[in-house]
Amino acid sequence: MTKPTATQRLARLLALVPWVAAHPDGVPVDQVCERFGVTRDELVGDLDVVMMVGVHPFTPDTMIEAWIDDDRVMIHYADAFSRPLRLTADEAVTLIAAARGLAAVPGAESDGPLGRSIAKLAAVVGAGDSAGVDVDLGGASAEVFEILDTAQRDHRQVEIDYPDAEGSHGVTRRIEPARLFSSEGRWYVSGWCHRAGDARVFRVDRILAARVTDDGFAAPVDRAPDTVGFDDALPQVELEVDRSAVWLLDPVPALAREEVGDAVRFRLAIGSGTWLARTLVQLGPAVRIVHSDPSLDVTELVAREARQLRDRYAPRRV
Repeated sequence: MTKPTATQRLARLLALVPWVAAHPDGVPVDQVCERFGVTRDELVGDLDVVMMVGVHPFTPDTMIEAWIDDDRVMIHYADAFSRPLRLTADEAVTLIAAARGLAAVPGAESDGPLGRSIAKLAAVVGAGDSAGVDVDLGGASAEVFEILDTAQRDHRQVEIDYPDAEGSHGVTRRIEPARLFSSEGRWYVSGWCHRAGDARVFRVDRILAARVTDDGFAAPVDRAPDTVGFDDALPQVELEVDRSAVWLLDPVPALAREEVGDAVRFRLAIGSGTWLARTLVQLGPAVRIVHSDPSLDVTELVAREARQLRDRYAPRRV
């Protein structure tokens, strides 16, 4: 099972917390897990993080309370969170834009606490829909997105027309959409691809057309990667990174991510040899190359980058 990045986990928490907190009597564990696409263990881990959130001076009465009682998830805000914020106009507009992006995260409710807060704040600062404060995540088709979102929730297989590796024409694929997620400003759908016979990730804005079929599916969580995939033609590299330096690769879309002892192993598709060389130099002794495509010639890439750095910072002779 692919472990989500810190960014993906944060987005999930920001959608999960207000939704659960809006139900004073709590929400059944299974319902929360299904809505946000997590296992019970992942949910417990998320609640452990939530319980560490609070405001100064971080005494028990200023912390968010989160627990499971009688198989129901309970989240209560501290009184301090009910105090009104004092924001400048720039801060308010920035907050609205960020909140609207978060409202598009699967599991969030447009008419829930987050949606109502956006509407109230927008009304105060005069940034209603007509003001154009909105978030465009990659130019994905609203029609295609709605089809995928509905099929994901209803567990229906979908036929999509998707460009081939050369991008010359669309190839019809039948997929089981397990999860929709955003990364680096674009929307992606992950799930089982019948054509490939394996889990795949597709960019939603590249899908030419989508059609819901009459066939259902049961999607186990370990069949749906939540990382961004690339065309199969790109060369790949496997890197083992010490935990102390994992944060450097957290924002990078990975084909696979696996914990190995005191390190994390990443499998990456490489579109730029320069980026790979600079990343390896930056990681230094914290990274080990497990495998690399021969076409990358990693040794020469790193040596060239090191020479360029040496020449750039070497003392100039007068």
